[in-house]
Amino acid sequence: MTLLLWLACSGAGNESADSSSDVPCPEACDDLVASGVDVVGLWTMDFGGSFYDKDVDCTGVGFSEDVKSILGGTMEIRGRSPAPLYGILNDDEEHLLAGSENEQGGMVFAGPYESGGFALTLAFGGLAFDDVYRQKTVIEGFGYAGVDLTGDGEIECGVRGDLTMLKSGS
Repeated sequence: MTLLLWLACSGAGNESADSSSDVPCPEACDDLVASGVDVVGLWTMDFGGSFYDKDVDCTGVGFSEDVKSILGGTMEIRGRSPAPLYGILNDDEEHLLAGSENEQGGMVFAGPYESGGFALTLAFGGLAFDDVYRQKTVIEGFGYAGVDLTGDGEIECGVRGDLTMLKSGS
């Protein structure tokens, strides 16, 4: 039964990507979200307080700074948890990133992204929770960006770092 609910809520088999805030989901889907954290909305992102370049080759092309500006900007999360979520970075609706949340509040977003002439592959996420000290809804976690420098579809180098997201208005 749990598998059937998950399939219904996840949109498995649904080929159209609805980027609206009202992704259809049966009422039972709300019961699967044990974390109780509302993640849909606008977020401010801070990436790379602790930052690591995987390869020296990445630093020579200016890729690291480009990634810091992408993952250090804003993001809008659309959808209805646990149905598919979508992330829009810096108001760029041409690049929707696929996202999901588990019942413990674990979040992940991933997908291709083009910026500054680079073909990037992004993956980032963390734990969503209501931080009583900051009085904000927060996602604390990680960020990774790989870049295809040669256009062959392979990631030649990447950067990774910590990620903090603060929900606007929370």
